[in-house]
Amino acid sequence: AGAGLTVAVVVRDNAGNERTVFSPAVNIDPFNPVTTASVSGATVTLNATDGISGVKSTTYQIDGGPEQTYTGPFAVPAGQHTVT
Repeated sequence: AGAGLTVAVVVRDNAGNERTVFSPAVNIDPFNPVTTASVSGATVTLNATDGISGVKSTTYQIDGGPEQTYTGPFAVPAGQHTVT
């Protein structure tokens, strides 16, 4: 699990009054998500994983074209192409 982090801030005014304020715990995910690709014919399937916080979204580009949100396997035109 990610490490919980709580921040404490001490606030003092000019009259010497002091108060300590604590933030809610924030979980820190130290791991980057990992995406793997598998190719079957002209179809590319992506699988993204993140062991702690989960994957919000995955995007891809074909030959530097527009960035697209991955929603499922996609076809690549015949020929040599770069998928990022």
